[in-house]
Amino acid sequence: MNNHHSPQELRRIGRILKIARESQGQNLAILADKCNLSVMDLVAVESGEQSQLMKRGHKWPDCAMLYAKQLDVDIGALTNTDLLQKESKGIGSVEDESDIPLFLRNQR
Repeated sequence: MNNHHSPQELRRIGRILKIARESQGQNLAILADKCNLSVMDLVAVESGEQSQLMKRGHKWPDCAMLYAKQLDVDIGALTNTDLLQKESKGIGSVEDESDIPLFLRNQR
């Protein structure tokens, strides 16, 4: 994951991580402990608030990668340029869902 994501991209990735956590029924406090971060840090990742993490001496990409690993989410797929372009057209317009993690795909 590179460090050149727009604030919108950080929020999008954070939302996906939050959805993943909630769909897995994971507890934020337990995940924070496993990541060696605070609950506030994970909330900042979920909301894409890079500045909040920097105030506490953390880098958003590092925290997001730790968090994604605990959720078993491929963060590389979330930052894939093709996926970003598809998503920018709207969720409903994504024809090929192969880049989307299975648990996030539309249930048909």
